[in-house]
Amino acid sequence: MTTPRRYTVQEALDLGLDEVLDLNRRYVNETLVDVISSYGLPRKIVAAEGIRLWDDRGREYLDFLCSYGALGLGHNNPDVIKAVEMARRPPNFFVIAPGALTGALASNLAAIAPGDLERSFFCNSGSEAIEGAMKLARAATGRKRFIAAEEGFHGKSLGALSATGHEPFKTPYRHCYQGSLTFHSRTPTR
Repeated sequence: MTTPRRYTVQEALDLGLDEVLDLNRRYVNETLVDVISSYGLPRKIVAAEGIRLWDDRGREYLDFLCSYGALGLGHNNPDVIKAVEMARRPPNFFVIAPGALTGALASNLAAIAPGDLERSFFCNSGSEAIEGAMKLARAATGRKRFIAAEEGFHGKSLGALSATGHEPFKTPYRHCYQGSLTFHSRTPTR
């Protein structure tokens, strides 16, 4: 086994498509790279703005997938970039005291949320959001049963995985949650 190479950000951005595919195949997800390659879709995306992507040959694509919905505001949204740049100055992610930006964001969300919703639960991913929602629902109702759509994808953390409708993802971990959660799947009507 060879020692993995360490890359700077610039070195990573300068890699060719074959190198990008090889690194992802070796260190991230071999199956995903193989699936993308089998469809003839491997591209080295070098720029993104809004819903548009550009590859290293200058070809433009519309990104209708938007990272499985994680990019609802598009790629490199200028308002988001401006907010992130401003937020880099004061400390924000710390545990020993409430954060000014966290409180202000929660207030902003409460101001635009429907009804009397006021509390925010900040998390790192969709999986973590599903986990939080499941725990909140269980705490509020005392119920252990959930409804999930067939073929729905809710994430790969344990609770979110238990609601996911893709058996190949679930099967290796079913013993971890079986008996504690019950899901009833329904095929969505069209």
